[in-house]
Amino acid sequence: MIRRTIALTLLVLILTPAAATADKTKARALFDRATKQYNLGEYAAAGEGFKAAYDEFPDPTLLYNLAQCERQLAHKSRAVTLYRSYLREVPEAANANEVRRLIASLEEDMLRDEQARKQAEAAKAKSAPPPLASTVGTTPVEPAPMPRPRLWWRNPAGWALVGAGVVIGAAGGALLGVAQIDQNDAPHAPTLSDARADLDQASTFRTVGFVLVGVGAASAIAGVAVLALMPSRWKTHAALVPSSHGAMLTLGGAL
Repeated sequence: MIRRTIALTLLVLILTPAAATADKTKARALFDRATKQYNLGEYAAAGEGFKAAYDEFPDPTLLYNLAQCERQLAHKSRAVTLYRSYLREVPEAANANEVRRLIASLEEDMLRDEQARKQAEAAKAKSAPPPLASTVGTTPVEPAPMPRPRLWWRNPAGWALVGAGVVIGAAGGALLGVAQIDQNDAPHAPTLSDARADLDQASTFRTVGFVLVGVGAASAIAGVAVLALMPSRWKTHAALVPSSHGAMLTLGGAL
C-alpha cells in the first residue's frame, strides 16, 4: 500500500505546473529520504520527513504517508486524524476503502485501550490500602490530663497578708480615734499641764496610728496582689520549725 501511495505522490509532483518547481524539488528530496527511512523501519524520522515535504508542497497523499508512520509508531489517535484529513482532501482516492478500514480498526483499538485503562484503575483502587483513618482503632484516645490550676482563694500567703493588713490598719485607726479624743479633751483639762499632756499623747497616738494604717494598707495591697496576680504560679508551704519554746508554725511562698 505504501508503494502505491508513493507512486501516486511522484505522479502528482511530476504533473504539477512549473510555477512551484522550487517547492516541488525540495519536497521531492524530502519525500525520497523519508521513503528510505520508512523502508528501514525508522518511522519517527520518516514521519518528520513526510511532514517537512508536506510543508513545502501540500500534496494530500503525503498526509496518508504520515498517517502510516504514526500508525506504525502506535500513535493511534494521531493516525486517525491524519487518515481523516487525507480522505477529506481526496474523498475519491483509490485506497479510500482501505483507509476507512484502518480508521475503524484503530478506533476499535482505542476503545479497547480505554476500557482496559479504566479496568486497571478500578482494580488498583480496589486493591489500594484503606485510608489511615479507617485502619486506626475506633476507641478514642484520651488526652493527657491538664494540670489543675491553683485556685486563687486557696492561697494562704495572700490571705495572711490581707488579714495582717486589716488588723494592723484597724489598730492604727483605733489609735487615731484615741488621739482625736485626747485632743478634744485638752481644752477641758483642769490644769495647763494636764492639757499639754493630752495634746502630747494625741500627737503620739496620731503619728503611730498613721504609721500603722500605712503598714496595714501596704500589707493588704500585697495580699490582694498575691491572690489576684499570681494565682497559679504562687506556691505556698507550711512547716513546723523547732524552737526553744517547742515548735512554731511558719508559712511561706515561692514562685
